Amino acid sequence: MKCDIALGDACETVMLVRRGDGATLSFAGRDYPCTLREVGAGEYRLSMDGKTHRVWIAVHKRLAYVHAFGRVWELEVIDPVERASRGAGGSEDITIAPMPGTVVTLFVREGEPVHKGQPLLVIESMKMQTEIVALRNGKVERVFVAPGQTFARGARLVALAGEE
Repeated sequence: MKCDIALGDACETVMLVRRGDGATLSFAGRDYPCTLREVGAGEYRLSMDGKTHRVWIAVHKRLAYVHAFGRVWELEVIDPVERASRGAGGSEDITIAPMPGTVVTLFVREGEPVHKGQPLLVIESMKMQTEIVALRNGKVERVFVAPGQTFARGARLVALAGEE
């Protein structure tokens, strides 16, 4: 399982890979061998570095509340498509690829006006198709890809002209 989470202003990719009775938790560039066992009612036993800790997790919509090690964290699970659509710097002007893939359908051309929520293109990644939409009203300034073209995660897909 891999997901992006927001913890305060920081964004981190967290990955949990289970192997038999054990698991590896990857976070902030480090791997932590562990075991995670559900006890019930949102309570878990987490064993790391020879110590066992009680952990409670409650999930509400896109927020997860984690109580562990004497602290409580509020984590937001981030939709990678939504995050990438906002652009690298939080800009709504350039649509960035959330994952590597292939352009299936392109709905817009340079110079065309678009409205918020209008589909710009459909991409395919890992046999799953995702529709990428405009996050604001505007005019297509540049299309960086073509149907059938492959791209890497973080590649620019479509740019809207700056708002005036």
